[in-house]
Amino acid sequence: MKTAVAKADGAKEAFQEQLSVSRAESKRLEEGLAQASAQLAEAQILAEQYSAELTQLSRYRDAVLDTSGGSDS
Repeated sequence: MKTAVAKADGAKEAFQEQLSVSRAESKRLEEGLAQASAQLAEAQILAEQYSAELTQLSRYRDAVLDTSGGSDS
């Protein structure tokens, strides 16, 4: 009987240790996910700004080409 109780206690301790390790890993992964989400949001903002700048430059280029093409006629 004492052997069964000792085994159960050992299993309980091992389970609690594994649970502690799992919780720490879960917290680490959650923090990594939060950081990655923040970086993604920043990247999306930069991509939108870059796209807007490209659109503006493209319109400027087209306006310059239209102006220079019209003066040759």
